[in-house]
Amino acid sequence: MFRNNKNLVLSIILLGIIALFFWLGSRYPALNEKALMGGDTTTTAIGFDQWLETASDHPVWLKIVINTGNWLYTNRQGMTFGLLFAAALMLIFSLLQKKSFDNIFANSFLGMVIGAPLGVCVNCAAPIAAGVHRAGGRVETAIAMMVSSPTMNIIVLTMLFSLFPLYMVVIKIALTLVFILAIVPLSVQFVIKKGHRNLATDSQLQVKANDRAASLLLTPSDSREQQTWGRSIGWVAGNFLRNLWTLVKLTLPLML
Repeated sequence: MFRNNKNLVLSIILLGIIALFFWLGSRYPALNEKALMGGDTTTTAIGFDQWLETASDHPVWLKIVINTGNWLYTNRQGMTFGLLFAAALMLIFSLLQKKSFDNIFANSFLGMVIGAPLGVCVNCAAPIAAGVHRAGGRVETAIAMMVSSPTMNIIVLTMLFSLFPLYMVVIKIALTLVFILAIVPLSVQFVIKKGHRNLATDSQLQVKANDRAASLLLTPSDSREQQTWGRSIGWVAGNFLRNLWTLVKLTLPLML
């Protein structure tokens, strides 16, 4: 199932370190704090954290600059995590011979299972979805990840049950599941069938290009039996940095 076990083990360890550092040190404590504050949570325009202050007599352009700075300051950790996590996730996907199911609905369910525990906003989840797709994941998997991460994580669900009547929570979760598990895969299938750009084929071509680039970091003798931990560390480090740079060029300008 795997091309190289040592590479895979190190990639999983790297992914786990990045995830635990973010979840335990930033994201879930912040979400838990917002859950405890409930309706008392304050926001400054589009950011929770106020780094710069605006005044009523400031010109519009200055207010835009200040609010943009506050937004970047609010999302700095989530955006950093999204890029680092996506680069590590691309390593794992590149080592998997089977990256998706034959069923589009199963692929969307896979995306939801991966995305829900991440607990990042949809903006910060964008590079993660891009990384999964560029590593060979299906489009419906990537979109389901991007949608489920900010809407189906445990803290958000806890906030829903704490702040809203049960019938509203049930309706909200039901509609979200319908969107992720039905509308997303059917929309992707419809777009591909209608002759638009075949994203799945593009993803496969990108995977082949990534594999060719990755092969430059290995010597011909790097078989599964001969691969040493030192070579695997070099492979993981080199490909992680290459994936990170690719994602930064692709997603950071759009996120900004």
